[in-house]
Formats: sequence, structure tokens, C-alpha cells
Amino acid sequence: MTNTEVSQDKIKADLDLYKSQNPQFKDYYSGVNQLNTESLQEAACQRDRAYLKKVSTLLHIIMSIVSHPHIANKREEIVTRIEQAKQLSNEDFSKVLRDGSLWKRYDMKMVPENVYYYQNVDELAIYENQFVVLVINLIKKELEEYSSFYVKMLPSMKKGFVPRLDGSKPQRILAYNSLLKRRINYLANSHFYKEVSLTKPISRNVVPTNILLKDNLYSRVYRFYREYLGKEERFISYGFLNDYLSAFIYKDLAKRKFVFVGNDNQKAFKNDNFYLTAEDYGNKKGIIFTVTEKLTKVSSKHLLMFSLSAWFSDIEKAPKGYDTVEAMSVWGKINFDKNKESIDEIFSEEDIVKNYFDEKLCLSITSAEVYSRYCPVCREQNPIEQKSVYFCPHCSSKYLFTKSGDDNAVWFLRLRRSK
Repeated sequence: MTNTEVSQDKIKADLDLYKSQNPQFKDYYSGVNQLNTESLQEAACQRDRAYLKKVSTLLHIIMSIVSHPHIANKREEIVTRIEQAKQLSNEDFSKVLRDGSLWKRYDMKMVPENVYYYQNVDELAIYENQFVVLVINLIKKELEEYSSFYVKMLPSMKKGFVPRLDGSKPQRILAYNSLLKRRINYLANSHFYKEVSLTKPISRNVVPTNILLKDNLYSRVYRFYREYLGKEERFISYGFLNDYLSAFIYKDLAKRKFVFVGNDNQKAFKNDNFYLTAEDYGNKKGIIFTVTEKLTKVSSKHLLMFSLSAWFSDIEKAPKGYDTVEAMSVWGKINFDKNKESIDEIFSEEDIVKNYFDEKLCLSITSAEVYSRYCPVCREQNPIEQKSVYFCPHCSSKYLFTKSGDDNAVWFLRLRRSK
């Protein structure tokens, strides 16, 4: 391992060591800014690059199989014209004698026009070749997912001017991925693939036959399948993800000058404008934040769920009863307030967390006279006011008016920018 490589195991070991050295949360929080948290995004990118190199080697092996596949020699009975049949067996001749439909009268004689005949046929669509097609299809699907995912990491002008659009990490992966996709397309256009694909696909619960275990080429494909494709791999666990994202969360709160005022039973913080509490959700699968504005004593409640999946596939439904319900992974954050969204751009872990709290702790100097009649987010008229809290039916933002020092300000209990 080079000095520039990032190891998931090392990141976990560093987090575990820091927690063991600071078992009391107040000590953990007081030194959290000194915790050097390396990036799981970088670790995942390095792992993906290594995996794609293994895929490249595998595709060369599959190309060799496609060129010289195992086949089965199958003996099948057919009815053919007598002049096309070769030597008949005694059994074939006896069946012809018993079947009058094969005979035709010529003048006064009955002559066999067709005969039963056994021929040997090369069968390409054997189980092992169906398995190879299964692997081709699984890799093809994975490469498409890599493309759709890493393109979101490319720098773009979407959010404003960017002086450099080199994006070397995603560009290298996408370029290599494109090369592999061309090889997959070559395989998909082969006679082997087209012929075997005509049969019913086999189950992913693959049976290890003698060929898959002992043939030099097929066995390497089978080992790859067992190691990478035959099971759903979890890059990290919920416990590890909780520890990892929590480090960024509490670093961010410390930068916002939140002081810890709680105890081991309650994580409570305060700064000049807010009180904030954090409690575990769903066996370390998330955190519930309660934010209270100091002057008005009004609170907002936010559920942040943690997702192991870059596509948030492990979260289906959003619980009720919160001002915001969102999910965060190593790669991004989405909200579930209305419908499950998808991330369209990827930021660093530090920026993901920063953007989250920028929305929850947003105080903006403003005019209450104007923005009591116009939503400060989408500019729609006539927001609904109830107990000094305003709600915009158009973008679903919630806000109230308070003070920031000597100035009038607006605080957003829920900030939802319409797309």
C-alpha cells in the first residue's frame, strides 16, 4: 500500500482508537477537531479502480471462453428424407417399418419416403455457458451503474463558474469504464452470447459443476462470481457509518461554536443563537436533531437517516412527525419530505454535512414586513401564518422572524428550495 492509499480498515481503526481514548462524550467532543478523518469516498474510489482492473482481466478470460467454449454432443431423433439419412440402425429401420405415415406408394410398390434417424448435434447452450452469459449480463449492469454514478462526481458549471474541469479521479474511472463497456458490447454481439441467450436464464444460485470447478478458464470466472457478484456486498456497516459521519457532524458543530452542555445521557449543545440536541435513531441508523431558536423558544425536529447505499436503496419509507426527513450516505444527502429524490451532484463528506446544517441553522437578516407576505425562498405570495410560524404551500418551507443581534432576521425551521 502506498502512502497515498486510503484504507477503510485504517479509517475504522482510527475512529475506534479515538472513541476508546475518549469514552466520555464531552471529551470526545472537545477534541473532535483534532481527529484526522480520512475520506471513505477516496477509499471507495481506490477500491472501484482495483475492481475494474479485475473486471478487465476477467473479460479477457471470457473472450477466450467465447472463442473456444465447452459444448455438449447431443444425440437427437429426427424425421428426414431417406436420401439425406446416412446409415440406419436396426432400431431406426424397425420404427420405419411400423410407421405407415413415412411410406408412399409408387405404382404397385410401397417405398419409404422419410425415415427416423438419430443425428449428433453440438449443443452450445450448456449450463456452464449459460453461467458465463449470466456473468456478462451482471458486469454489463454494474458498468452502467458505475457510469451513472461517477458522472455525478465530474466538475461542472451547473452551480457557477469553475476554473478547472479536470476532475481527474472520476475521469480516470469513467474512461476505464468506457473501455470495459466496449469489450462487453463485443461479447454481447458474439455468436456465443446470442445463441446461449436464447435459452431461459439460469438462477443466480449457481450450481458448481465439474467444469466450473476444474476447467482452467471457467473456474476463474466462477471464483470471480463467488467473490464479487454472487452476494450483496456491504462496503461498511451501520455502526461504522454512524461513527464516521458523526465525526464530521460534531466537527461541523464545533466550527459553528456550539458548546457541549449535556451529559452522557443527552447530547445537548448551544451557541449564541440556538440550542441543539442529538439522539440516536434506529440502532445507530441515524440521528434525530432538535433545534431551538433561543429568542423565540420555537423548535424544529429533524430526522437524519444513514444509508449504506450510494443510491439510498436501503431506505424506502420516511417516518412521520418531523420537520425534515433526510438520508445521508458517504456520497450525498437527499430529502424524503415529499418523494424520495436522487442526488445529482456529489460533494465531499465535509461539505455534505456543512450543507445539511447550513439549512437547519440558517439565520438571514431580512424585513419581516416584506417576507410575511412573500416567501423568502420561492417568492410566492401569501404564506400561511400560525403561531408566528409561516408556511409556504408552494415550496413547503417553514420560517419565523427573530433577531440576530440588533437586526431583524428570519430563521428557517424547514428550508426547501423548489427545483
